[in-house]
Formats: sequence, C-alpha cells, structure tokens
Amino acid sequence: RLDGLRVLLATWGTTGDIAPYTGIAVALRDAGCHVTVVTSRRYADHFTVHGLTVRAIPLDRQEALAAQPKSRRAKRLNGQAITTTTATTMLNAAADGTDILLAHPLLHPQAALIAEGLNLPCIGVYTVAHAMMLPRLITVAPGLHRLTDPLVKLTLSPAYAPALAQLRIALDLPPRRCNDVVRVLRHQPVTYGINSALLPDRYPLPPGHHMTGHWTPARPPGWKPDSRLTDFLDSGPPPVYFGFGSMHRIDRDTLIQTITTSTRNLRLRAVVQAGWAGLASETDDVITIGECPH
Repeated sequence: RLDGLRVLLATWGTTGDIAPYTGIAVALRDAGCHVTVVTSRRYADHFTVHGLTVRAIPLDRQEALAAQPKSRRAKRLNGQAITTTTATTMLNAAADGTDILLAHPLLHPQAALIAEGLNLPCIGVYTVAHAMMLPRLITVAPGLHRLTDPLVKLTLSPAYAPALAQLRIALDLPPRRCNDVVRVLRHQPVTYGINSALLPDRYPLPPGHHMTGHWTPARPPGWKPDSRLTDFLDSGPPPVYFGFGSMHRIDRDTLIQTITTSTRNLRLRAVVQAGWAGLASETDDVITIGECPH
C-alpha cells in the first residue's frame, strides 16, 4: 500500500527535533516509499548517512543568530526569516513531486498551506504539542489545553505571517487579512510520537490527533557505544536516563546536584547526557556521556 508513495518529510530545530524523524524516514523508505527530507544544512547528514534524499534549507546565518542574545524585535525578524526561507524550500521540494507532506510542528503551518495549494494530504508529526510549551500550566490544569494550544499558536503567528502570505501568493490562494497559525492548522490531523504515560492525567487531544508512542531514531551505520558506557551498563541494574538537549541557559551545578541526590535517595543509577549545557558528573552510580542514539 505504501510502495512507491512519494513522501516529503519536513523537520527543523535542534537534535531532539531531528533524531526521531530519522527513524520515521528510514522506516518509510524501508516500506517502499520514496522519501525526501527537508531540513537545515546543519542536520542534513543525520539523514544522508542513511542514504536518504535531503533538500537542505539554507539557514546557517539565521541559526547562528538564534543562539545569540538579541532584542525582541530582532528575534521576531530572525524568526520571520527562518519561516520564509523554510517555506520556499518546502514549496520547491513539494512542487518537484510528492504525494503527502509530513511536518514537524515548527514547519506544519507552511506544510499545511502548501498542501492546500497543491491539493495534497498533510499530517503533522509531532514530538511535542504547542500547548506543551507551557508545561506548568497544563500540569496544574490539563483541561486548559483547549486554551493554551491556541494561545501558543497565536503567540507564534507573527513569525509565520510573512511566510504564509508569501505562500498564498505563490500558490494562487485567496489572501487573508490575518495569517494566523490557529486558522491554518485548525483541521489538520496530527500524530504524536509521545507516550501518554508522560503526560498529565486527563490530558485532552483534539479530534484527529492521536499518539503512537515514541519514535526510535535510526542508529547511524557502524555506530558502537564506547567501552566506558557499556562497562557502566553491565555493572548494575538498568539506569534512568536524563537528557536536556539544547537547553544551555541552566544552572549546571544545581541540576547535576539534583540528579545525583535524587538517584541516590531512590537507589537508582543514571546516565546523564551532557547536552549543550555541558553537564558533567562521575560517581559510582551516575555517568555523563556525549552524543548517543537513544
């Protein structure tokens, strides 16, 4: 049923936004699909190493600026540059021939409008929902998801407005006075690579949204763990994993102390990924590692 299906998979962000999609892309390719991945040049090799076709988004300058402190206006302008550049790359890739678009949440607004203009199906493939950007609120009151989700989308809308207006012109779609993300994504189906056990009780999902459980990243060909990690894994019961990815503006010492104290009190062992924050700890029951497929 999937044999020969042309799939355009679009994802962007940091490693946590990229790794799960390598597993999706490889699985679709192995099922007989012709997969084209749209992602930034920074992460293209995560897919090309598996023999996948990549249409690279030229975002080197914008990604460098995103990591620098700047004013609110500068953040907005850089965000608009990112969304318009990704929209152009995605439209060109889709116009070359595709049967379905699959999109990361950050690229879903552009993908949804491209799909509308080209009369194609589009599915959001999310590892995080928009409402989850306000974790404290949804933890205290999961029922407020119906408010927090559109609130986050409206907050993001100014960054997408120029890109969506540009796409409407290119696709000959009727202009909109307000190109907001809520309107564009209102009836879009979404699949989440999330386990419901990690969400608050009674966490509601809109109609057409469902969870599949976590998506396992594709392991790079020839990858092997270093002996330090395998020795630790073999020396006791399975550890708990802690990873904070691209979060770098955090108190490293306090965070490591919290992890080591908690695991000691609970009589657990832990593997901590250093991440962008450069976390470091070495005890009998806690080990810090660098990049590692997980």
